[in-house]
Amino acid sequence: MAVAPVKRRSRSGRKVGSEYGRFIKAVMSWWGDRCHICGHGGARTVDHVLSVAQGGADYDMDNARPAHGWGRSNDNPCVQCSDAAGRLIRCNQIKGETRTVERTREIILGYIASNGKQPPPGFAGTEPSPGRDWMTLPGAEPQ
Repeated sequence: MAVAPVKRRSRSGRKVGSEYGRFIKAVMSWWGDRCHICGHGGARTVDHVLSVAQGGADYDMDNARPAHGWGRSNDNPCVQCSDAAGRLIRCNQIKGETRTVERTREIILGYIASNGKQPPPGFAGTEPSPGRDWMTLPGAEPQ
């Protein structure tokens, strides 16, 4: 699902104007405020899953997800990850440097580990998988 493109840009080339603001609001109302990178709530910026430079669509709801980062006029680091890492963690900016969500999560976990802490509850990829171990089923015998 695509949203109308922005025609105005600032001197630095960044998107400006109410069209982009409407796009951000549409992404947030569709996906919620949970960061698709770290899994924590409170995200107020948009990350392109496949970057525009790599051929991703700029105003495509299927290519946009909420993420913590710098907004146009606000700073939006992840509070839980920042507390655990002892430094500000802006998931979208880290992903911009690495290009993949998996590598971004590894970097964030590295920052947290270097601070001597465990990942905060809810960090994407660190929660136990849903379901039950086969050995806990009634009548199951260990081999």
